[in-house]
Amino acid sequence: MRATKKKHLSVDAGVVASLGRDSIKDHTTAILELVKNSYDAGAKIVDVEIMSHLSKPYIRIADDGCGMTERDIDNHWLRIGYSEKRKNKFLNKRRKTGEKGIGRLSADRLGAVLEVRSRTPRKAPLGIIINWNNFNKMGTDIEDVEFDFYDKDVKLTIPKFADNSPEPKSGTELIIRKLRQEWVKKDYDDLYKQLSLLISPFDTKSVFEIRLQAGAGENREKVGPPEIGNYFEVKLEATLNPSSENVAYDLWERVPKKSTRIKIANNKIPLNQLITNSDYEISVDKVKPGPVKLILFYYPRSDNSLLGTKFSIPQLSTYLKENAGIKLYRDNIRVKPYGDIDQPGGDWLNLGARFAQNPAGRSRPSHRIRPSQLVGALFISRDDNPSLNDSASREGLIQDDNFRFLYEFVRGCILLVEASSHKIFVEEESQSKDDDSLDKDLESINNRLSTVRDDLQDVSKTLSKHNDGEIRTLGETVAALVSKISYATESIEVLESQTRLYRGLATIGIASAVFGHETQIQISRLVSALSMAKDYLTKSPPKIPNSIQKIDIATTASERVLAWGGFALDRIRRDKRERVKGKIHEIISPIIGELRAAFDALNIEIDDKDIDSKVETKVFKIDIESIILNLLTNAYTACRQTKQNRKIKISLRINNKKQQNGYSLTVSDSGPGVNEKLKTIIWEPTFTTKSTKGGASEEGTGMGLAIVDSIVEEMNGTRNVDADPKLGGARFEIWLPIV
Repeated sequence: MRATKKKHLSVDAGVVASLGRDSIKDHTTAILELVKNSYDAGAKIVDVEIMSHLSKPYIRIADDGCGMTERDIDNHWLRIGYSEKRKNKFLNKRRKTGEKGIGRLSADRLGAVLEVRSRTPRKAPLGIIINWNNFNKMGTDIEDVEFDFYDKDVKLTIPKFADNSPEPKSGTELIIRKLRQEWVKKDYDDLYKQLSLLISPFDTKSVFEIRLQAGAGENREKVGPPEIGNYFEVKLEATLNPSSENVAYDLWERVPKKSTRIKIANNKIPLNQLITNSDYEISVDKVKPGPVKLILFYYPRSDNSLLGTKFSIPQLSTYLKENAGIKLYRDNIRVKPYGDIDQPGGDWLNLGARFAQNPAGRSRPSHRIRPSQLVGALFISRDDNPSLNDSASREGLIQDDNFRFLYEFVRGCILLVEASSHKIFVEEESQSKDDDSLDKDLESINNRLSTVRDDLQDVSKTLSKHNDGEIRTLGETVAALVSKISYATESIEVLESQTRLYRGLATIGIASAVFGHETQIQISRLVSALSMAKDYLTKSPPKIPNSIQKIDIATTASERVLAWGGFALDRIRRDKRERVKGKIHEIISPIIGELRAAFDALNIEIDDKDIDSKVETKVFKIDIESIILNLLTNAYTACRQTKQNRKIKISLRINNKKQQNGYSLTVSDSGPGVNEKLKTIIWEPTFTTKSTKGGASEEGTGMGLAIVDSIVEEMNGTRNVDADPKLGGARFEIWLPIV
């Protein structure tokens, strides 16, 4: 193919409406786009007036920014798609936000006519008037649409902080006429809210004041955060620096029973402890979006949080209704829709679904904070976070692994806030620990029933020997009561057995979810090998040696699948739910042996040399199996989060405490360990740090350690978690008495 001439694109005038009027969601968003232009112009103050009540309504947006020359208007403002902000990214040490060069077209969404008046420090004021409706005629080239330019007798009013302040030397004033939409009170309220959040209310360095006047009022209302926001329960500021393996954070906590807040500074947590979602296959070493900063405020809506203030709970509720949510700010300008929790995509951390899964109160260490109780901001920048890119819709960021990393970082920090919240509540309420152990209740009831039954049996025997008819009838009644009590005690024993069965089944379910990947591999290998063996046999002539080789592979795979099935069924045999005397190593060693192949597949070494074969006691086998299997499952998941030197150490030793004979079962791993603030929460039912790849729900059941905890409590033992000094990860120690 040989070129004979050159061609070029032409642009229809209708593209202006497509890029401006038709692409802006609503008139509030259009105002925000124009105010952001004032921010980029270095303005310190912006006046926004919505005069829709007049016979000739108009909108006015004026700032004290750098202003524009005629050359700026020709080469920058009137050139669609051009943004000098890509070349000159900073003005007065302020990072400019817009880089698409179409934000100015937002004025078309608001009204048909736009007057632009501007001046620079050394030039006379000038202006242009644009009628956007002139671009509506299809078939007209964009260059053929003209409008008037003014450089004589142009007057503009530049805002200033006070009447006696010096007159600003530069600025821009936009006046929009022939409004396209009527403004009502709800629109004004929404605009105020959006303007108050456009620039982070937590930034104290930038000077950028927005004043809003809506309707006939003479005074312009300053847009900003109310004072009540200072009365939080917990505040957290965290900084993530990619060059560090730790996340630095400071905490402010309300002192129990007081109105004061204290700062707990210079805290650090390893990054791989804060971000634990290995199932999403995020590599902490590879995916780091750049330096980020997070500020979180937690408000539990309790009277105690407002002690010593002039505010009430209804006022706090109003504040949270207008401000709740964790907003995302890039170069100090808000990125929507993050943080608008009542809007689609606003609850970007899925805190609502997270709370619905575990709506426990603050008295529980595993309690979850509602999205309506958090106010916060996450700060990023274009220059330091180039991997975080805008989505094609111009609202939000592309949700790739870099975005997911931010998601996990913020969720990990929320766990720290929840731990502080629980600590304050416990100290304040001084509530006693409730013993809600079903097993202990059942055991107590059963013992009391047995005592009553024995006493009644003695009474029944005595009464049955009496000659008096009424007394003999009473004896028969007592005998019937004894029978009913006996049935009740048997039912309770069955219930106790079923409780152990359900714990065993839950443990198998948890282990299946974790080790199921290995089983799936073996099933796939089995199916593939049998298919290839069949192909070899159907060839002419049949390839017998090749077929035998594939059948051998299929046989090995099937044996592993059958072994896992047998392993699962063996865990819940009836005899394991009966208390028998035996050696503990004979219970745990077979489990270690049967799981070793799954661990070997991920290069996880199991060190079980420190197992004392002399430890002997009377136990329910299913309980000990549930303990070791859940601890190994946790260790397996933890080791997957490290790339090298994956190792698990298991020890079993005689360990007598306070004149009580006992033994310790310890499982240590080389994973990231357990955060100090989460050591209490991890034992709570439904608590988990593992979530699905989509992030909306939690993949882990959160029941593994809760099952261990219930068994240990029932057996009058103790459990503890700390850091293993050699492996570096978590060390779980279970102590149980010898019966």
